[in-house]
Amino acid sequence: MASAEFVDPYLDPETGLLRNKVGARTQAYLDEVEAHLASARLVQLMDHPVKPTGDLDELREGNGLRGMSREQFIDRLAYHYDELNYVHPFREGNGRTQRVFWNRVARDAGWQLDWREVHGETNDQASRAASEQRDFGPLCEMFDQIVSKAAPQGDRGTAWRAAERARLSFSTGDSRSQSCRPVSFMRAFVGDWCVPPRGWLARTGRVCVRQ
Repeated sequence: MASAEFVDPYLDPETGLLRNKVGARTQAYLDEVEAHLASARLVQLMDHPVKPTGDLDELREGNGLRGMSREQFIDRLAYHYDELNYVHPFREGNGRTQRVFWNRVARDAGWQLDWREVHGETNDQASRAASEQRDFGPLCEMFDQIVSKAAPQGDRGTAWRAAERARLSFSTGDSRSQSCRPVSFMRAFVGDWCVPPRGWLARTGRVCVRQ
């Protein structure tokens, strides 16, 4: 007897979209709101960083990639990046999560990553080569383009945090959109204490997002 057709529990059967808490019924609207909220959460995380747990054994045993030459750092980063790619813990948002995580690891090890230099196709092909062929060369080449020395701890003020957010290359939504989100809408998901990122304008009780 043939098994019943698989029903994806993460999808809304009416819209075919991922189930969501923002009432999105089109992919365009979901993508836009997701970009806005992810950007707001990034601001929160930059201003209120979480304490490292140190529960990734291999990374901990490697001293968090600290004390390495640039070449060694890139080599080990490529290896660990592939390992986390394989885990792929989330249905959506793995790429953004990895960028934030590895920027934190890199920063603590004295390096910084500028993801603005990485194109999706480049990352996909490099990740596929590592996963399917155990060829880390393309990932190393990709990281070689974006790894540089991090600013000293004492120089990481407001301007540095803004630059770091830019290096993470998060989308802030469609710059052509004229829509505005009520402040109450944003508070429902990011709280009252979120400071809007640069480019977010507070106007008459609404938050307008622009590139």
